[in-house]
Formats: sequence, C-alpha cells, structure tokens
Amino acid sequence: MRIKRTGDTQNRKTLYLSLAALGLVGLLGIVVLCYATISRMKTTGSEVDETHVKKDATLDVNQVSDDSMKKAREAKLAADKAEEDRRARAERDRLAKEEKDKRDANRGSNDQGHAASVPPPPGQNTPVVETPRQRKLGAAMFVTSEDAMGTGAADTQPQQPTNDQPSLPPSLLADVQGGSSSGLGGESPSRKHSSLSDLGGTTFAPAKAYLAPNRKYLVSHNTYTRCALYTEIISTHPGLVDCRLTDPLYSADGSTVIAAAGDKLTGEQTVQVGPGETSVFTTWTEIETQSGVRAKLDSLGAGPMGASGTEAWINRHYMQRFGGAVMLSFIQDALQAASNTTQKSSGSGGYTVNNSEQNVESMANKALDSTINIPDTAHLLPGTVITVIVARDIDFSSVFENR
Repeated sequence: MRIKRTGDTQNRKTLYLSLAALGLVGLLGIVVLCYATISRMKTTGSEVDETHVKKDATLDVNQVSDDSMKKAREAKLAADKAEEDRRARAERDRLAKEEKDKRDANRGSNDQGHAASVPPPPGQNTPVVETPRQRKLGAAMFVTSEDAMGTGAADTQPQQPTNDQPSLPPSLLADVQGGSSSGLGGESPSRKHSSLSDLGGTTFAPAKAYLAPNRKYLVSHNTYTRCALYTEIISTHPGLVDCRLTDPLYSADGSTVIAAAGDKLTGEQTVQVGPGETSVFTTWTEIETQSGVRAKLDSLGAGPMGASGTEAWINRHYMQRFGGAVMLSFIQDALQAASNTTQKSSGSGGYTVNNSEQNVESMANKALDSTINIPDTAHLLPGTVITVIVARDIDFSSVFENR
C-alpha cells in the first residue's frame, strides 16, 4: 500500500518557483544597471575644445620638394667637369713646356754645331785624347766579316775612332756591326739559338696601378647576378631579350643596393646554335632600375656554374632532315620489289623499271643534300633563370647618394 506524499511535492514546487523568481529578478537588475550606465555615459561628459588641439609632429611637415638628390648630382657633375678642365689645362701647359724645351734644345745644338765648325787658329792643333772605353771600342779591336765590308778583305781599311762611337758593351756592339754575318763558330744566320743577338727576351709593356672608384657605388667586373627570362627565345632568328632580376644587385662593398629584385635587363640573342651544341649564348647590354637609372652593361649570359651560354631544349629536326630521303628510299624499294615480281611471273618477257629506280635514287640524294644542313633550333621558355656575369666596372656614384 502506497502513501501519497503531497507535502514534499508542494515544497519542491515552491522551491523551484522561488529560484526562478530570483533568477528573473537578477537578470532584470542587470538590464536596468546596464541601461542606467549607458544613459549616464550619453548624458555626462564635457565637450572638447578642438581649437587648442595641436597637430601631430609627424604630420606637421612642410610640403616642399625634396631635391637634395638633384642638387648633389649637379654638384658632383660640376666638380667632375671642373676637374676635367683642370687636367686639360695642365696637359696643355705640359705639352707647351715640352715644345718650348725642344725648341731651346734644338737652338742650343745648332749653336754648338756652328761653334764646332769654326776651324782652330793656325798653329793650334789640339790633339784628340781618347778614353780607355774609346780605345777598346775602336775598329782595331773587332773583326768585321766580308759581307759587312762588301768588297772582301782586300778593300778592308782600318776604321778611325771618332767621338761619336756609341757606348755599348763589346758583345752587343759586335752584333750590331756584324749585321747579317755568321754566328759564333761559323754557323749560319738561320741558327738563331747560337747568336748573342737572341739573348733579349720578350719585352712586355709596363703597367701602372690606379685607384678604383668608390666601392660604395661600384659594381665591379666579374660580379654574378641572376635574372628570370621574361621573353621566349627561339634561335631561328636573332632578336631582343628581356629578363628581371631575381635578387638585389649590391655594390662592391655590399653597403648599397644598386638594383632591386624585379629591375629589368635587356639584351640580344644573335648567335645561332651549331651542330652538337646544347646552349644558347646571350649578351646583356643594359640595366634599368625602377628609379629610372640606366647603365650600359655589355655582359654575357651564363649557366648556374658560370659557363658561357644557357642550357636549352634543342630541336634537331630529324624528320625534316631525313624524312624525304627515307620516303623516297621506300618508294625505290617498292619499285624494285614490283620489278622483281613482274620478272618472275612473266619470265624473260617481263617489264623493267630501271629508269624509274634511278630517278627515285637521284631524287632521294637531292632531297637529302637540300635538307641535311637544316640548323638546330634552341628553345628557352620564359621563367628560365639565367646567370649574368658583369664584364666591366660600372660606377653609379654620379646618380646615387646614401642618406
């Protein structure tokens, strides 16, 4: 027998209703509080007087033209021109001074020659005193060949020493006087390895050191840079090419960005691909930066490791070269097979096609001669990375300035 508990159920309902009422009252209180706060924020507060507000210092800048680069460039060009004028004046002064010194020297030599031509007074014969060097270089100390004398030993006369005898070592003076005479030991002149006149080695022109331009704005020779090909290259015809730098081009000391990534290089492709070659040779003539600076480049394109030329896909044109000749050869074989079949089936009374076979063979030879020399064609697609080797020093100091 179950007993129904009505009291507990009533209490539970009362508890639930009380909790719901409390929650509703709390939620209503929160809404009222928020509304009051927002209303107060709208009604309270003072107006801001914007007449006394100061501008931001970073925005308060006078809008003037920034021509410091232009002024620096003009000053640099003026200084260079003044330096060139000064050097030109110094060169003209030096040449004028040398010309004047030459005229004075010629005038002095003429005066000395005139004075030497005046004969000494009678009875005053001044004896010529020879130095030991002049006595050693006299004609009596040397043997002159018959070829040098012209008429043999019978017409040989002793050479009188003069004051104009050159001061040369005896060995070299003997070679000069001997002319085309035989070498030492009676050898022929063709054996030059035994002649003292061959003791002088190869003469090289001297070189002079010079100061390189400022490395801060210099792109030195043999600098490597990379660019992505912008135009397609087909080596059938020469044409212009274009590429974009993939990396910045820095100066020699690495402190200045001469050309940013994306700057343009222009060049030419004029060399046709030869038999067996697998690369295309390109020349790059000019570089142009995004700021409008242009410079003559005249450099070559290379592969990733610096070898001249860029690897390309090569079309050998095998079908065009040999297709006609092979087709005519098949026709010749077909005619020969038909001739053999006809002769076997008809006995001795069969038809022959010798003339047709000979004509086909001649046509095949002519076709092969006309197509065998078709040149290969190289293809380079846009986006191919090319290494450009700078072949000369390029000075950008006249157009660049670091701030």
